[in-house]
Amino acid sequence: MNKRKFSEAELIEFTAEFARKFDFKISAVRFFHSFIEKNILFVDGGQVHFTLPFMEAYLLAKKLHQEPEQGLKYFQFGVGSFDIATFLLYAEMGLATNLSQVRRCR
Repeated sequence: MNKRKFSEAELIEFTAEFARKFDFKISAVRFFHSFIEKNILFVDGGQVHFTLPFMEAYLLAKKLHQEPEQGLKYFQFGVGSFDIATFLLYAEMGLATNLSQVRRCR
């Protein structure tokens, strides 16, 4: 949601922090590598990527739909690059009512 890219080490640390916060009894390293082994994620150029880019767009759209205020922050029309793939999936889920508050930037 914050347009952040992760290296392998950063994603493992993020997973470990998430597990601690919610008291999940998992190994962050094993959890991460299970996604690599199942070809859901891969590492290229030091960054972690989804093997199927539409999965990233779908998961992001679903999260933004569940948190409409974050959707307002993420979808900034006319500002920088616009994530059309995620927006199209988000729209398929039904636009959040507050998205109508977004005004086109000039």
